[in-house]
Amino acid sequence: MSRDLQPSASLCSYFGWRLRFWRQRSGLTQQELGELLGYDHSHLSKVETGDRWPPEDLPARADRLLGAGGELATLWPLVERERQQMIRRGQAVGRERFGDDAGPSPQPTRAEVVMAIDWLLARAYSDLETRFG
Repeated sequence: MSRDLQPSASLCSYFGWRLRFWRQRSGLTQQELGELLGYDHSHLSKVETGDRWPPEDLPARADRLLGAGGELATLWPLVERERQQMIRRGQAVGRERFGDDAGPSPQPTRAEVVMAIDWLLARAYSDLETRFG
């Protein structure tokens, strides 16, 4: 497996990994989620593995449907920025996205990383506080 397919290797892969987490937590199959969101299960499979970019409307809709509390929508601007950087650099953005010629994933700015981590930590703290008081 190419290192580019690991969830930590790119924001697109990380987004897919989190989408899969929320889908599984909700007890839905890719087929069921696809039907609810209006996507073919094979498309969602490719989004979950990082082989396809998530469509622009998917994060907010999936957040609401899966009860992800805005996590996917919070990640979306970072994923879109990664996609735009790859387009500007002339790299493939579709099926070939993780080929040998793709090069390293563009790095988000420090402010973007801090914003995403702050949001995720606040969410985790809130969940723990709700669960354990």
